[in-house]
Amino acid sequence: ELRELVLPCGALPLLVELNVNKNALASLSFLECCPALQRLYASSNIFNDVTPLALCPALAVVALHGNILKDLAVTLQALQGLEHIHELELDGNPLSSAPGYKHSVVQEL
Repeated sequence: ELRELVLPCGALPLLVELNVNKNALASLSFLECCPALQRLYASSNIFNDVTPLALCPALAVVALHGNILKDLAVTLQALQGLEHIHELELDGNPLSSAPGYKHSVVQEL
């Protein structure tokens, strides 16, 4: 079970898929070392902030099920710049119980 993922910058510039599901990671800051990332599987961790996703403009698949994302507006704002997303999984986070959750996600993205 990973609690932290520290990568030297420039170490994975061509990485396109990363699976860190079912760990205890609290930060997505490691994404700064993965600018070409297209598919991120990071479900069942303890993330509460997705702003580092903006460092990966090629992201098409983002799976963040079962984290502790609470603020739907902040999360959607962080995702808006990701033009290639075609698969997004946010269920199982506190924000998914917000009224109009699914409608907001579809409308904003």
